[in-house]
Amino acid sequence: MKNSLLSLLLLTSASLLSGCGEREAADDIISPPRSEEAARVLSGEEAIAGADIPTLDPATMVDAEIAKVLGSPAQCTFRYTSAGKPILALKGTPGATVTTAVLKVNAHLVELQPAGGDGNLFLTSGPISVTLSVDEVQAGEKVEADMVFAIGESLRVGYSGYYQCGG
Repeated sequence: MKNSLLSLLLLTSASLLSGCGEREAADDIISPPRSEEAARVLSGEEAIAGADIPTLDPATMVDAEIAKVLGSPAQCTFRYTSAGKPILALKGTPGATVTTAVLKVNAHLVELQPAGGDGNLFLTSGPISVTLSVDEVQAGEKVEADMVFAIGESLRVGYSGYYQCGG
C-alpha cells in the first residue's frame, strides 16, 4: 500500500511538472505593453523635414518633454486653453531674460532661442519662429496672450491663449 501511494504521488507530480512547458506565454510577454515613443529634440529644419507645412500646428507637451529640453520645469507657459497642456514653455520670463524655450511640432521637440523683437518676445530655430505678445504678468497669474507661429514664408498662424509664469 505504501508503494502504491508513493507511485501515485510520483505519477501525479510528474504529470503536473510535464504540463509546465506546454502552457502559453503570458499576454504581456506575447504582446508587451508599449507607450508612445518619446519625442526627440531636433532642430527646426529637421523637425519639419517632409511635413505638410500648411497643416502644422504646435502640439501640447507634458512635463517630461519640457524638462528634456529646458532641464527643469518651465518657468512660463503658453496654452491654447486655460486648463490645457502647454504648447510653448520658457525658461526665464519675457520681462527678464529668456534663455531658451521649447515647442513641439510634427511630433518633435524644437528648442527655440531668443532673437530680439519689437517689444514682443521673438524665438527661433531655423525656419520656425514664434512671437509671443503678453502684458506683464505676476507670478501664478494667468493672463490672455497672443502667439504667432511661423515657418519661413510658408506658414503664419496666430493663436489667442493663456500665458502663466510660476505658481
